[in-house]
Amino acid sequence: QLPAATLGGSADPNGSVTCVPPSGLPFVIGTTTVTCVATDWVVDNSPYEQSFTVTVYGPPTATITAPGNDGTYTQGQVVPTTFSCSETNGPGIKSCADSNGTTGTTGTLQGTLSTTTPGPNTYTVTATSVDGQTTTKSINYTIVDNVTLTNPGSQLVTLNTYVDFQCQASSSAGHPISFSAAGLPV
Repeated sequence: QLPAATLGGSADPNGSVTCVPPSGLPFVIGTTTVTCVATDWVVDNSPYEQSFTVTVYGPPTATITAPGNDGTYTQGQVVPTTFSCSETNGPGIKSCADSNGTTGTTGTLQGTLSTTTPGPNTYTVTATSVDGQTTTKSINYTIVDNVTLTNPGSQLVTLNTYVDFQCQASSSAGHPISFSAAGLPV
C-alpha cells in the first residue's frame, strides 16, 4: 500500500500531488507502475511527473505429489513421498522441507512418511522463499498395528475326536493378541 503523497519543500500552499494508482490501495501480486504528478504554481506553474515501479512477490507454493491424502499404512512400513516447492513471481525458493527432515530448494524431492506412531498422523511440506514468505501443504494418514500370527503347526488327530489348539500373535506396537479354540470336532 502506497502512503499518502505529499509535496515537500514547496512554497505553494495550494500545491498538490496525485498518484495513479491512488494512495491507500493495496498492490496486487506482480509489478505495478505508479505515476505521480506534482503541481507547484509558485515556482513555475508547471506540473512535474515521476513514475516508478512497485513489485509485490507472491507466496511460494508447496506441493505433495505422493502419497495421496487419507492413506492407511502399517507401523514400520516404508512409504515414499514426492514433493516440490515453487515460486511463480518472486525472488526464489530458499528451502523446501518436509516434516521428517528432507530438504532441498529446487526440483522434485523424495522423502518418507513417519510410520512409527499408530493412529492419525500428519505429513507437512513447507516452502520458504528468499524474502521469508512461507506456505505449507499437509496430508493426513493413519498408521495401524502390523499383526504377526504365529502358526500353531500341524496337528495330528484321530477321526471323531476333539482337538484343542492355540495361536499366538503380536502387533508391531507390542500389543499381545491371543486366539484359542477348544473342543473342535474333527
